[in-house]
Amino acid sequence: MYTYTCTCVIVAIIFLLAFFTKYTVLSASMLKIFLKSAFFVAVLGFMALETAFAQVAPMTSATETALHLGQKNLGDSSLLAEQWPIAEALDSLMQLHLFDNKIVPSQRPINKYGYRPDEVPRFSDSVISFRIQHIPSPMKLAYNAHVRGFIELYAVRRKAASERMLGLANYYFPIFEEALERHGLPHQLKYLAIVESALNPVAVSRVGATGLWQFMYPTGKQYGLDADYYCDERRDPWLASDAAARHLKDLHRIYNDWLLALAAYNCGAGNVNKAVRRSGGLTDYWSLMPYLPQETRGYVPAFVAVTYIMHYAAEHNLNPVRYTGLPDHIDTLHLKGPLSLPALAAQLGMSTQEMCLLNPQFKQQEIPRSFESYPIRLPVAKVAEFERNRSPILAALQPAPIMMPAVDGNTSPMYAQGSQPNQPSSTAGGEWVSKPSRYHTVRRGETLSTIGRRYGISVQSLRSWNHLSGSSIGVGQKLIVQRATAVPAAVASATSSTPTAVSTDTLAEAEVAQDVAASREANTASRPSNPAVRQVPTYNYYTVRKGDTLWDIAQRKGITVAELQKANKLTKSSRLQPGQRLKIAAG
Repeated sequence: MYTYTCTCVIVAIIFLLAFFTKYTVLSASMLKIFLKSAFFVAVLGFMALETAFAQVAPMTSATETALHLGQKNLGDSSLLAEQWPIAEALDSLMQLHLFDNKIVPSQRPINKYGYRPDEVPRFSDSVISFRIQHIPSPMKLAYNAHVRGFIELYAVRRKAASERMLGLANYYFPIFEEALERHGLPHQLKYLAIVESALNPVAVSRVGATGLWQFMYPTGKQYGLDADYYCDERRDPWLASDAAARHLKDLHRIYNDWLLALAAYNCGAGNVNKAVRRSGGLTDYWSLMPYLPQETRGYVPAFVAVTYIMHYAAEHNLNPVRYTGLPDHIDTLHLKGPLSLPALAAQLGMSTQEMCLLNPQFKQQEIPRSFESYPIRLPVAKVAEFERNRSPILAALQPAPIMMPAVDGNTSPMYAQGSQPNQPSSTAGGEWVSKPSRYHTVRRGETLSTIGRRYGISVQSLRSWNHLSGSSIGVGQKLIVQRATAVPAAVASATSSTPTAVSTDTLAEAEVAQDVAASREANTASRPSNPAVRQVPTYNYYTVRKGDTLWDIAQRKGITVAELQKANKLTKSSRLQPGQRLKIAAG
């Protein structure tokens, strides 16, 4: 329409010029014709200008200002610069594996308009503007050239990446919605993670922002997300989503405007406040937009574009593709470190990629030794399989023993200090080991219930260990999450040799029961020898590994099978179990 009107104006002007050139002296009738023609050209010119702005729906004066500022060609370098970080995030999806490029069944009708697979539908600005204005939202969604540019990015230039992103949304959106609902926030904020990371859980920006919600390190620490060499909780979908919801809630409390809160999420409240001061006190995002950092100028328009694309994906022939590494339903196991994720994946018949995608917070693909009872997320079927085969799986995940010199100079398969899961340091005599108390510093938004779930202990135990009468705790308060104990080394080696999914309460009760019996044996063995009394034999110990036989163990220890059976009261029909401890006569 715009092109047609401009053409008419140009033709009319040429006609008038030709007319005026031919009739340099005008009669009254000719002058009348000329004036009517000039009026007609003026009307057409006004219509052309009106059409240029009528492509977007009627807006407020603030929005009209934003449209004027954003009325640029899509090839404009400034507009493309705003899109560049977001385009990078979309491109990162193309590097993720396990997509099978099959359409995912969903509640949204797939290709209900009968498009060809490669067809890219085009819609006028007035149609898109009408659709945006009819999206239910607590936010002021506007349509302008910036928004149009991002719709072009998602629906045309990065169409393949957007379809993968739609497939990932089936897995991540329920996680986001749960966190937003918990804090009473609009579910529409889930689209912010698409703008931030394109739903890539291991995305890292050029300035170090990490994870689905792109937390910088200081902001992550402020909201309780730890990050070190082994584990970066900014990459944990559950923890990061909760932190993002709390952060957005705090920002909205400051500005009482969702678009300004979104801008502050991207560039920081300090930059938004600076823009407000530079603008002379403007508080409408579209009016404030020219005063914000360049990347942030495209941030809110991108959010509007994503909101539109997610509501009208079928209209733009965008069909989600399936991501094979993300199951429909997951469950959680609490396991101790050290634990190799690739090894656990192999035991459960999963690929390392699948395991690490479900647990992206572990940067080194392992749970470190200092982590006790950390949640591992697996498909529901794999959790059931783990529970059915708990003992052999945990035995297979034990670290390999290291040959250490024994007292008599021979070698025996003793575990080096700290090589077993949660093995405490021993005393100089090697008879007792100390398991120190472990503390947790309370962060903002945490409760006894959430802390208990994290460490696998009950709220009642937390209250008892920390002398709490109620459930009230304060930020910065240190809580005991594992009590200090002192146990014989043999018992500690026996009870701490495998990862476990039981709670700390259950483990403590089991240790107490074993401490009594083991300490009696240790006291008896450590009494001074008396020539008149028969010497009590001393033993080394060996922990049975998967595949061991009595003959194999006897050969390695230089003893006979009969001696091994006698020391451990075994018969020919006895079967060894992984994790079982056998006595080996010393000397």
